[in-house]
Amino acid sequence: MSRHDEDPPQDDVQGRTQFTAEETGPGTGKGIPSLLVLRGKNIGEEYVLRERTVTLGRTLENEVYLSDPKVSRRHARIIIEQTDEKRSPKCVIIDLGSTNGIRVNDQRVKEVVLSEGDKIGIGDSILRFNYQDTVDLKYQSQIKQLINIDHLTKLFTKRTFDIKFEQALLQAKGEKEEISVFMMDLDHFKKVNDEHDHLVGSLVLHEVGGIIKKVCDPVGVSGRYGGEEFVSFFPRMSKRKARALAEKVRKAIESHLFVKDETELHITISIGVSTYPEDGDNPESLIMKADHALYDAKRTGRNRVCISEATQDNLPHPDR
Repeated sequence: MSRHDEDPPQDDVQGRTQFTAEETGPGTGKGIPSLLVLRGKNIGEEYVLRERTVTLGRTLENEVYLSDPKVSRRHARIIIEQTDEKRSPKCVIIDLGSTNGIRVNDQRVKEVVLSEGDKIGIGDSILRFNYQDTVDLKYQSQIKQLINIDHLTKLFTKRTFDIKFEQALLQAKGEKEEISVFMMDLDHFKKVNDEHDHLVGSLVLHEVGGIIKKVCDPVGVSGRYGGEEFVSFFPRMSKRKARALAEKVRKAIESHLFVKDETELHITISIGVSTYPEDGDNPESLIMKADHALYDAKRTGRNRVCISEATQDNLPHPDR
């Protein structure tokens, strides 16, 4: 049972290098350079270095974005030089005057030619440099899919959603734009598993994920936050527009008939909405405000949309 379904308290880039993936592979002696994050908040992220120059840093204008306070805004640059059409390009990493410097294989460097398997330390993050062929890239793409996408709902996992939300909020601050957040929770979902079976429950989660994706993906990013909870964010969207979109999600799920073998049922969803900058200026506060609004939707009857308001700061937290 979701914590929200507990009874509430009554008091309550541009230029390409000279190679393509099709030109690489076994027998060519030529690979595409890439970086794989081994440690840090972006762990598991892989960046294929297809441009002539690639910058690494803490802000979104960098081709390699690292969410790490010890990383400078523009920390380092990698220059890719195709010196021989039959060989992998030479890659040189250069420190751009960063505060904490760069380390390659635990040695502090200003500029160095990268070799296969080198470990690059930037802040608290560690990246591995590799040359890959098309087989490697396909394998890494499949691994990335397993890490980033929830297998049941086909939405982003919580970890991946959190990274994308942090990036989007950083961009919204830089552009002085609004960004809205939905916290969504299926109503009385425990009864679905209790009265039917988990296969029916899995079908419901899968189809709800599809509805959220269809309605929200054209303008935002959505993820499964855990159990029957879902979350979305929407760049450049006011609270008024977000509320209208949340109503569209709510109605789409309310009107959908879920069918599994001989079982037919309807499900409803409750949604809480918060918006930057009025409800907070960091991911945690915006999620919390949307979560409180979701709790208010549960408390006042479920199957409804509630927006974050200043008075909700005094509501008991849903976990209580």
